[in-house]
Amino acid sequence: MLGSLTAWRRRLGAMVGGFEAGQRGRRLKSFQPSRAHINTLIGAAEPDITARARWLVRNNGYAVNAIESWAGNVVGAGIKPSSLIEDAALKARVQRLWLTWTDEADAEGFTDVYGLQRRAARELFIAGEVFFRFRPRRPEDGLSVPLQLQMLPAEMLPLTHNEVLPGGRAIRQGIEVDALGRRVAYHFLRRHPGDLTDPGLAGETVRVPAGEIIHLVDPTDGGQLRGVSRFAPALVKLFLLVQYDDAELDRKKVAAMHALFITTPAPAEPFDLVESDGTGGERTMDLQPGQIVLLEPGEEVQTSAPADVGETYEAFQYRTLLQVSAALARRGGALRRARPAGLRAAARGVRGVRVAAAEVGLGRSAEGRTGRDRADRRRPEEPHPGAGRARLRCRTGRRRDRRRPRARTAPGAGVRSRPRRHPTGNRERRLRSRYAVPVGRLRLR
Repeated sequence: MLGSLTAWRRRLGAMVGGFEAGQRGRRLKSFQPSRAHINTLIGAAEPDITARARWLVRNNGYAVNAIESWAGNVVGAGIKPSSLIEDAALKARVQRLWLTWTDEADAEGFTDVYGLQRRAARELFIAGEVFFRFRPRRPEDGLSVPLQLQMLPAEMLPLTHNEVLPGGRAIRQGIEVDALGRRVAYHFLRRHPGDLTDPGLAGETVRVPAGEIIHLVDPTDGGQLRGVSRFAPALVKLFLLVQYDDAELDRKKVAAMHALFITTPAPAEPFDLVESDGTGGERTMDLQPGQIVLLEPGEEVQTSAPADVGETYEAFQYRTLLQVSAALARRGGALRRARPAGLRAAARGVRGVRVAAAEVGLGRSAEGRTGRDRADRRRPEEPHPGAGRARLRCRTGRRRDRRRPRARTAPGAGVRSRPRRHPTGNRERRLRSRYAVPVGRLRLR
């Protein structure tokens, strides 16, 4: 019954037409994507994707450059908070306490707060998510603030931990939710599943309340629980490109090892007295600069002429890396042949990365934006508060108009003088380029 209904629906769709993307004709009959939810796809494929992404970061220069560029654009030298306390003395005291705590914040003792931000950005790029746990400390530990942060990679929260609990609660991919779908707790492993040096019990989990966990993730679908690696759309192409480069390099290496080939009608007879047998049983001959070799009758010498990579090698590499850069959301991959407009677009892309980082918890809050950001959000109809001042002050204090001197001509020469430019033309043009004011909207007096 169900099969006949599906066949009838297909025939009806073929007769009606509609969207070509929904047809099942000859070109799309092999295009059958999965209809599973994003959580099901993540649970089935994310462990392998994360492991392969980590392998690329350890072994591939393009992957290292991508992740370092992304982490540098998101975090830079560190995202520093700004206190809004009005009391100057209290603000200075809080600032000193913050600076002292930043050096003690890492529970592992390797880095400071800003180093944790960089590591979090790297993990967010590789695994699509990262966890931080608040670790309260005792007063006798000697910390300025009895609190530290422990970074937990995505592998510490098992994707296969799914369980139904009483009271309407459930554990979904290691995250415990209540009857309303709110996150209540996280069930972390006590030891990393791939760390064989940790003497802890493998597979043992511990329940941590959600109030003690910071989950940095950039969800893309509704109801998504866990993150997806940013390497997912570029992983296959990048790995195949690595294999292609290795094969090409190995081919050139083998071809460069052969300098000459000597052919003889009697291969059993030696071709020279200075020849020697290699370890593999091959007949070789040592050559010296300016050496003259006497050949037997019938023997010929042929030089090795290995095939070149061809003129399409560089173009192929460029297009492949361009696709990889687009998949990794990096505009810098197209800067090699970019015009100045492309360079400006890449600069805007860096700001877009910072905005995306703010949405997942790594960027500045709305209260911490600078005046420059507020100026960028100003409507085009609103000129800058200082846009109406068309005169400048000299060092002597007197005001002068910003205008060019009029060209002088001899009387009766018949030469037309150069037209005088508007005294505010240059300033108006600069303001338009700075505040993106359309032509005709800004008038200076």
